[in-house]
Amino acid sequence: RLGIRIKGENGNYFAHTLNNTVLANTRALIAFVENNLNEDGTIKDGNVTYNPETGKMESDKYSVLTEEGGTPVRTGVQTFGENGRVIGDDYEEKLPDGTVKDGNITYDSNTGRPLTDEYALLDEDGDATRTGTQTFDSRGRIETDKYSLLDEEGNATRTGTATYDDAGRMDKEEYSTFDKEGNTLRTAT
Repeated sequence: RLGIRIKGENGNYFAHTLNNTVLANTRALIAFVENNLNEDGTIKDGNVTYNPETGKMESDKYSVLTEEGGTPVRTGVQTFGENGRVIGDDYEEKLPDGTVKDGNITYDSNTGRPLTDEYALLDEDGDATRTGTQTFDSRGRIETDKYSLLDEEGNATRTGTATYDDAGRMDKEEYSTFDKEGNTLRTAT
């Protein structure tokens, strides 16, 4: 709006703003929040990569921030298929108890529903305390969870498979527990 032009060797051109002069900071921030606000009140801050030949989105590096203080509660990279649907989500999520869930969700490229989530729960030192693979039903709810609980040395102390009912409650669990040498102590359903 100021019409500031600079005379250069290749002709005149408009001056760029410096240190936010001529920019209404609050308006820019409101526009950013409005375009990245999730239904639960968190804000998605993304970095999208497009295929230069097709113009289709290939990946989206994102952070989901809390309302208070903008602390990231989930960060990751989503990848997209040819039809524009998400086919993968490699993420790290901070859980309310302070542990971190590091996972990789694969999605059905036609329906967009989740198929599997390979994950590890990490303690405050970054050591895995649980690893597993969750599978999902046709409505996107957890169907099974094949897991291993790990000790401080990374040895499995319990492995099992949990199945869930339509309401998302654990329906059945089959598991085995092990001693430090890996000997089976108990198998149960």
